[in-house]
Amino acid sequence: MAPENKKVDLKKELTIFVTVRNRQWTVQRVANYYRCEHKANVVIIDSSESPVKEMDNPEILGKNVKYLHLPGKHYVEKLHDCLEQIDTKYSIVVCDDDFLCPTGLETAVNFLEENPDVVSVRGQNAGIWDSEAFVHKRGVIAYDVVEYMLEYLHPTPNDLTDLERTQRAWVFFDGSNVHSLMRTQTHIEIQKWHLNNHNLNAMSFYDKTFTFLLASYGKMMVLPVFWILRSQEVGAKSLITQKNAANDIKNWNPELKFSSDFLKFDTSPLEKVVGVD
Repeated sequence: MAPENKKVDLKKELTIFVTVRNRQWTVQRVANYYRCEHKANVVIIDSSESPVKEMDNPEILGKNVKYLHLPGKHYVEKLHDCLEQIDTKYSIVVCDDDFLCPTGLETAVNFLEENPDVVSVRGQNAGIWDSEAFVHKRGVIAYDVVEYMLEYLHPTPNDLTDLERTQRAWVFFDGSNVHSLMRTQTHIEIQKWHLNNHNLNAMSFYDKTFTFLLASYGKMMVLPVFWILRSQEVGAKSLITQKNAANDIKNWNPELKFSSDFLKFDTSPLEKVVGVD
């Protein structure tokens, strides 16, 4: 069973970052969702070339949503700069077409408060693909099951070393780790590492290096609560699959592939984190 939620002031404790780039039709929809359904602070970070004009309307933003236009910055740059400016203890990053569950966030904050050896928490994902976006040309709803068995029923033991935790995190790798809720200071340190090691800071490397670093700090937990609804729609294709990806996101090295390029670089900065060669 999921932990029982205690009264938590998400406005005081949590900042949600929503990242946007070059698919701005999602912006008003996601702003409306977080304005209506959430009490946490929400910062929409848009690094598209031009801002969304409608986002200067207070009625769209409400009291808890802020819209920032930061053109020219890649994903890690804009996150690091914004993380440095917030004063909430916890933070999380999601995409512009993903929707976090408010009760799941309350459960996660309570869990981190009660378990200082745990560095990050997330819950169970559900995904929706529309008929044109999915390879078989029919709509699909998908949800987690295997992840629950691996990571919640068999949580990482307390006596694992940093190396053992990072190895386990890569064996049971899940890209959803980048959408975990964590302490803001840990979040800042991970983004700072990527800025300081630019050769290993690439779009196709990021979820792997992020997971490696996060696991080095402590236990990563998955709780049996509904966490996030993820969508894949014709109008909101992944940046890396768009026709102009090589030019539009060239400052985050979209041409590099993890399987073929990662080991061509000097990986010693990552190795030093857990003391291996």
